[in-house]
Amino acid sequence: MIAYAIGFVPLTLAYYAQLWSLPHYQFFPWAFLGAWALAARRLPPTPASPPLPAIRNGLFGLSIVMLAVAVGVNSPWLGCAASFAAGAAVVYDLDGANAWRRFGPAGLLLLTTLRLPLGADLYLITTLQSLTARAASATLDTLEIDHYLSGNVIVVPDRRLLVEEACSGVNSLFSASCGTFFLLLWGRRSLIFSSLLLLSVPVWVVLANTARVTITAVLRTEFGIAADEGRWHDALGLAVFALAMLLIASTERIMSFYGSLVVPDGERPASVDDKKERAPALRLLRPHYVVALLSLVLTLPQVPAVAARWQESVLERGVINLTEVGADFIAPPDGWHRADYQLVHRDRGSAFGECSQTWNFERGNTRAVLSLDYPFRGWHELSECYEMQGWQVVSRQINAITGQPSLVEIELHDPQGNRHALLLFLLLDRTGVPTPPRQRGEIDELADRVSRRLRTFTLGKNNSSKADESLTFQAQFLVETYHAPTPEERNAAQLAFRKMLSKLTTDWNRFTDRARSDGP
Repeated sequence: MIAYAIGFVPLTLAYYAQLWSLPHYQFFPWAFLGAWALAARRLPPTPASPPLPAIRNGLFGLSIVMLAVAVGVNSPWLGCAASFAAGAAVVYDLDGANAWRRFGPAGLLLLTTLRLPLGADLYLITTLQSLTARAASATLDTLEIDHYLSGNVIVVPDRRLLVEEACSGVNSLFSASCGTFFLLLWGRRSLIFSSLLLLSVPVWVVLANTARVTITAVLRTEFGIAADEGRWHDALGLAVFALAMLLIASTERIMSFYGSLVVPDGERPASVDDKKERAPALRLLRPHYVVALLSLVLTLPQVPAVAARWQESVLERGVINLTEVGADFIAPPDGWHRADYQLVHRDRGSAFGECSQTWNFERGNTRAVLSLDYPFRGWHELSECYEMQGWQVVSRQINAITGQPSLVEIELHDPQGNRHALLLFLLLDRTGVPTPPRQRGEIDELADRVSRRLRTFTLGKNNSSKADESLTFQAQFLVETYHAPTPEERNAAQLAFRKMLSKLTTDWNRFTDRARSDGP
C-alpha cells in the first residue's frame, strides 16, 4: 500500500501548495486537523462487513485512471481528487462498509479542500460581493450616510470602498462552511438537517460582511478611521468571522430545539454485536500489486512538473518585490501629459493582483491609465474586475495584427457616471513574452493543457503556449471618455498601447532583476 500511495503524493502536494495562495481556501490545514479528529473518534462496535471485490477493485481502478489523466494533463487538482479516490479504496478494503462509518466523515470533510472546478468559487464570491454591496448600500441609506454604489464599489467622500477590500472578498464563506460541516459530521446529523443548516451559511456570511462594510464606511466618514486597511481591517475581519459562526451556531440550536419537538429523541438501538471486532489486515492480492506498480510508474512523470511548479511558486514570492521603475519609464502618448505614477500593494490573492505599477495620463477631460499588475496564475479575465466596479461590458473582441501580439479589446460603459471607456490588455509570461488571449477563460485553460499534453506525447515536444498556470503579468491600458469611442480613438489607443508594450518588453529586465536576486 505504501508503493500505491507514493504515486499520488507529488501532484497532491503541488495542489495544496497552490491552494495556499488563495485566501478563501487557506482554512485547509484546519480541515486536515478536523478530519483527524473525526477519524480518531471512538464509535460503538458494529458487525463485520467484508468488502465486495467488485466495488473494491472498481475504486482502485478509478483512482489509477484518474491519476493517469491527471499526469497526462498536468492537473494537480485532478491528482488530488485521484488521491481522495485512492483513500476511499483503501478505507473500503480495510473493513468494507464499516470502515466508511468510521472514516467516511473525515473523507467528506477533506472534500471541502477540493477547489470548485472551472473557477466556480470565484464566481460564487463575486455573486456574494454584489449582494453584500447592495445590502450595505441600503443600510447606509437608512443611516443617512452620504455615498453611492457603483458595481461592488461604495463611494464615500474622498474614498472608494471596494467590497473586495472592505470584506476580503467574502472569503469567510468557505472557512465558515468547513467549520459548519465539521460540526454536522461530528454530531452525525441527518442529511436534511445538514442541508438546511449549510444553506443558512451564505445568508449569515453576507449579513456579517454587510455589517463589516457598513462599519467600515461609518468609521471612514464619521470618525476618519481607515478600517479598510491595516490592523483595523484584520481585527474587523476576525470579529465578522466570529459573528458569522455565532449566528450559524444559533441557527443550529434553534433547528435542534424545534426538531426535538417534532421527533423526540428515542433511545439509541443496541448494537447487534457488542463485541468489538478487529479489522482484518489488508488483503495483498494480485490486484493490489498491479495498482501499486501502476502508481509507482505514474510517479516518474510527475517529478519534473512538480519541480517546475515549485520554482514558479518561489518566483511568485520574488516578483512582489519587483523594482519600482518610476514615472519616467513610460512616456505619455502623443498629445497627452503625465499625471502621476503609483506603486500599489494589495492583499495577497487580490483579484486585481497583489501589486500594480500604474502610469496615469490626461488630455483635457479624458483620462488614460497604463498598469502592470502581477502576479497571476495563467489567464486572468480583466473584464470581470471592471464589472465588479460597476462597468458594463458592451463588446469584447480579440485585436490581432500579423507579427504583433494579439490584444483583448473591450468597450465599457458606466451607467452611474455616464462614462465610456476602451480597455486593452494582454498577459505576459515571466520572460516578458505575450501569451495568447483566451475566449472562454477557465475552459480555454483546461483545453490548452489537454492539447499541450497531447502534443507532447505525440510529437515529443511542446509547441504550445507557456501560459498554462505559470506566473503571468497583466498589462492593461484604459482610456475613459464621455462618449462611445470612435474608430479613430480606437486606432490611436491601440497604437499607443503597442508602443508602450514595446518599451515594456524591451526593458523587461529592469522589472525582473530584483526578482532573480531575491530568488533561490
